[in-house]
Amino acid sequence: MTKPTLRRRLALILLRPPRPPRVVPIVPVPQHVVLTLPINVDTTLEQCGELLERVPGWRLDYYAADQPSPTDPGAYISVIRNVTDDPGCTTLLRKRANHGWSSHWIRSERAEIQAELYRNRTHQPHASVRLTLDDYTYPDNTR
Repeated sequence: MTKPTLRRRLALILLRPPRPPRVVPIVPVPQHVVLTLPINVDTTLEQCGELLERVPGWRLDYYAADQPSPTDPGAYISVIRNVTDDPGCTTLLRKRANHGWSSHWIRSERAEIQAELYRNRTHQPHASVRLTLDDYTYPDNTR
């Protein structure tokens, strides 16, 4: 049996009946709900704690000017708590990031994050923090 020539292979490809188009199911993408909450010099330590009470099922994002960073000053902090955690749980997951780098998710105590948010309340861009409703699952890269 001889090998088909290039011309013969090309003719076979061109004369082959077309394949039916591939059907790709349309999957609805969940929409993200973002709330912008004001924070400023008048915000108390207790009010910072109230912001953290909203975290289950939400991601809280804020800027921490006092965080060490290999690039620019400060870091952007994200805080989450898995929605299946006990409501009385005081441990949250926290991640730092800024201009191309980020840390792993780190377990942090609620009081520690509350104090950090309070210390940095005057450094927030647009004098606000962001709460985003996301479909977060428990991150695999926690430490």
